[in-house]
Amino acid sequence: MTGTETCRQIKTDESLRDIFVMLLSGVQTTSEYQADGLNVGADGYIVKPLSNKELLARVQAMVRIKRAEDALREKEKEQQELILELQAALAEIKTLKGFIPICASCKKIRDDEGYWDQLEAYISKHTDAVFSHGLCPECAEKYRAEIRDLSNKRE
Repeated sequence: MTGTETCRQIKTDESLRDIFVMLLSGVQTTSEYQADGLNVGADGYIVKPLSNKELLARVQAMVRIKRAEDALREKEKEQQELILELQAALAEIKTLKGFIPICASCKKIRDDEGYWDQLEAYISKHTDAVFSHGLCPECAEKYRAEIRDLSNKRE
């Protein structure tokens, strides 16, 4: 089996596809043979004869390329994982869009399981919102009036 055929089989096997293949030949050295080897997936083609120094330099260059490719694949994998995390987060955020059943009287919200939660509990469960409580001016005046009425009744 020729080196080109061996390379073709390696590169068509999903589990071996990322293996770095360098073809080395002293027999089939025409540019057509070299192009065939590169076209089937070889990562480099070295023609003999060559010095040990040149061989070492070429192999070191290919190692640098292989490391860069591996780092790129790792970054792509990390990006895909991040995209999945962001899509999951977006799906959670979307649960607060659309129709939300709320009690007209006490303002409790019915969740997906049919339980009624306080508005603050529901929003806290589905978002990163943090609540602080206070009274709007209208409610503050209403409670002041109620307190005055209670005080007047005691007198």
